[in-house]
Amino acid sequence: KRYRLRCYVSGPGSLSMEVSFKNNRLSKNFFGEVKPIAREGWGYKDLVFDSEGISHTVSLYNVGEHECIVDFCTLFRFSGVLTDPEPQQVLGNPSFEQAPGSWTLTDGAQIQTDQSFSGNRAITFTREGSKATQRVFLRSDTLYRLHCYVKGSIRMSVWSQSTMFAQNLGDVFDEQVSNWKNQEVDFEVGDSGEYSVILERDNQGSPDLQSSGVWVDECSIFPATNGVPPYAGSESYRQPENPSRWVPPPRLQGTDGKIKNPSFELQKDFRWVVSGELKFTSVEPLHGSRSMFVYPMSTVARQTLYLTRDQRYRVRCYVRGPGMLTMEIRFKGNRLSKNSVGPVQAIARGDWGYTNLVFDALGITHELEIYNDGDSEVIVDFCTLFTFSGALTDPELS
Repeated sequence: KRYRLRCYVSGPGSLSMEVSFKNNRLSKNFFGEVKPIAREGWGYKDLVFDSEGISHTVSLYNVGEHECIVDFCTLFRFSGVLTDPEPQQVLGNPSFEQAPGSWTLTDGAQIQTDQSFSGNRAITFTREGSKATQRVFLRSDTLYRLHCYVKGSIRMSVWSQSTMFAQNLGDVFDEQVSNWKNQEVDFEVGDSGEYSVILERDNQGSPDLQSSGVWVDECSIFPATNGVPPYAGSESYRQPENPSRWVPPPRLQGTDGKIKNPSFELQKDFRWVVSGELKFTSVEPLHGSRSMFVYPMSTVARQTLYLTRDQRYRVRCYVRGPGMLTMEIRFKGNRLSKNSVGPVQAIARGDWGYTNLVFDALGITHELEIYNDGDSEVIVDFCTLFTFSGALTDPELS
């Protein structure tokens, strides 16, 4: 049955009305307006919900900064429309009013009172790489929005162990009547479980952009309700893209490929030996369920290859991002060929492209290494090695 809870309120505080069933929130009214009545200072708030059983619990509390007065709360059967059930805010201490509360602050991230979007406190990121992290529980098959008010450039992302499921690097839009900006990312996760929300200062290679400081305040993660966006940020929900499956060129689909696990998928025998920082992203992978980050001066991925002497081969890796992927072939510990300056050929798939390395095998056992000679990370996917009849690439032996 449908019911309406109505309470009359007065005062500057913020009355919240909540109905729960078997200790789980069924509906809530925190954001709903107070409708005035012809009684100075008084108004009312409604909460309309459908019961799920016999015994329910009604809770009234105040989430504002000042007291409010409540009177004449009633609950009757109702035939009108439901009010917004206001799903549970996922983040703890979203406005950083408790220092640090649910957040872990590292590398120069601090709670401060100099500036704030709301309340009295915000986080300031004092140097590049300053970071705020919180662990949250998220459900599969649920659309979420992570939103923060920001000054300066940050990277917001959502991770499960070493795999990234959402990211927004410095993409912001204006907030009305404020010099703070909105930054958000709409996302889904693979499986229900615990995830890490990371807010990190990132100047995107332009330190001067951060000269006036970097702040973050009033963050939230809400699930979408029936496809309707949550309570902060843009009005339209940008559902994560689910592009059609990418099909590799026919020549790269043969069973005679020499590279095992070309797409860096999670499997019992990973095949790659990786030193340095090892992380993956499930955001717009090219092939399979994830791609691999290759970080400058850190990540080196190696695989031993078994080839035919004097046979010509081509290594091809697909890449995206500002970094510079380097592919190198070694034989008996000595460099045989390398590609660090060769062009990246664009493909009709977002900002993905590929780079090639062509070489002649000197024996049976060779070593492939991929690493990053640039200043920023690069993402790599679907590395293959097949026999080839074309010209050699520049071996870059000097």
